[in-house]
Amino acid sequence: MATVRGVNATKLNNVPIDLVDIAEGHGRVRRMYDTYVAGIVASGDVIEMGSALPKGARIIDWTLTTTDLGGTATAVIIQVKRIDTGVAVAIQAAAVVVGDGAVRLGPVAGDIALLPYETLADSQIQLLTSADDTVSGTIKLEVLYSVD
Repeated sequence: MATVRGVNATKLNNVPIDLVDIAEGHGRVRRMYDTYVAGIVASGDVIEMGSALPKGARIIDWTLTTTDLGGTATAVIIQVKRIDTGVAVAIQAAAVVVGDGAVRLGPVAGDIALLPYETLADSQIQLLTSADDTVSGTIKLEVLYSVD
């Protein structure tokens, strides 16, 4: 059997040792959490969630939780909008679809290429909705990120 190493383990076993980015080796994880109680959410609505993330924050995980939104299907894209330019980038490969019933969703295999995502400027987390009909209910988002 062979022993193989990940990228950072290889750096640490090199002679001389190569430095590992602090955010990948010993970064402190922080949590951004927010709740939105939706009276009516229509297709194309943008919901800004939580406080802005600083430049250089590495988003490592997210969880989206909803109550029964009462619609037939609602697609939600989690995106990061740069505060300086207004340009938004999705941090998931495809929209998550929520419909009747409560859901709790996180990253899937297709998101592996997008995470961790490093913010290039101070950034606001947003939810972009695409509903088949108007929906209402509670939407909760938790984003885990490191800044060191």
